[in-house]
Amino acid sequence: MKRTRPLFVILAAYIVLCGYGNEPQGFLDDPWGYKINQWLKDNPGAKKVADDAGFSWYAPDRRVSLSGIGVEARYGFWKEELTEVKLTFPESSVPRVREYLFGRFVEVADNGNLVYTWFGYTTEIFLNSMENELRFVSHELGQKAENRIKKNAPAPDPAAAQKPGDKAKKKGKKK
Repeated sequence: MKRTRPLFVILAAYIVLCGYGNEPQGFLDDPWGYKINQWLKDNPGAKKVADDAGFSWYAPDRRVSLSGIGVEARYGFWKEELTEVKLTFPESSVPRVREYLFGRFVEVADNGNLVYTWFGYTTEIFLNSMENELRFVSHELGQKAENRIKKNAPAPDPAAAQKPGDKAKKKGKKK
């Protein structure tokens, strides 16, 4: 048992330092940071489908497949750069998508919720088997977008967060 601990620690450190195997630098042929104007030129017929929290979402006018699995793709641009790609697929394709990801990258722990995450230096991948959704996210741009969205969120009301007894304590301290 004691011999397995150092081996486990070395393996864990390797995974943390190196990310996961075959980490993509974007989604398929589209690199992270791809400028929206160029992407639209390269994807004629793409339609804007939503604006959400600073993201502009587009659907390409072409068939997108993940190793032969037909998926519905939404490309998310934050500050006019490709930051995230959301894929949805039929429930019947969940086992094939999971098999593809585990074969292409590396197996990750099964937490029993059918939700899997691959964390990398460039790309983070999130598979939610319950929602039939797969997300590829630029680590760098995704973090920037998340931090910016949090900064623009309305600040919590400090008075609402204060407990009734706290007001009496503060009043007593001022005297």
